[in-house]
Amino acid sequence: MKKLLTIFMTIFFVNMGISCVSAEAEPVKIPGGNSLERITALGMLTGQISEKNVTRGEFAHMVSNMLKLSAVKYESETGMFKDIAKEDEIYGAAVLLASGGVIDTGYFEPDRPVTYSEAAKMVAAGLGYTPEANAKGGYPSGYIVTVQSRNIIKKAHVKRADAFLAAEEAADIISDAMTAPLMVSKNYGTNPEYTADKDRTA
Repeated sequence: MKKLLTIFMTIFFVNMGISCVSAEAEPVKIPGGNSLERITALGMLTGQISEKNVTRGEFAHMVSNMLKLSAVKYESETGMFKDIAKEDEIYGAAVLLASGGVIDTGYFEPDRPVTYSEAAKMVAAGLGYTPEANAKGGYPSGYIVTVQSRNIIKKAHVKRADAFLAAEEAADIISDAMTAPLMVSKNYGTNPEYTADKDRTA
């Protein structure tokens, strides 16, 4: 478990409102082209991506890269997932996202096509909007309302909750989310308050 300590130091603990993105990070210059070309140019794709139905594992990798998490492979005493082996490429990114509350532990189903509602939860949680989404009803409706009301996902890219995502559609969501403000904590304690920091994005 000691090997997890340095990883936890870099994680965005969503429920605490602490960003995983370094405050000293340089602003990202977004290249032109369509969304898929942009996120490819920015290094947010790891290996091949399904053109028709992007999988949960593939989208998780995209979110991890958007948040600048280091998807390193390491050993832990107990596995966090029942369906992801430590040797799998997605394991490092999945552990980091789960540690920050972006995805759940247990059964992740990395090879199943990701739905719009699942993608909305990942990007909203990754950017720190979990408290707001929970206040609006939690998963899935609270997250869907949050990403739309906060313009984290542009209106043109909104889908049905159960819709699968093609590669370009998944890229549209990532491209939208990477320019959205991070939600940060204004104070701590029993009644924390949060605010969207327009000067900080993923």
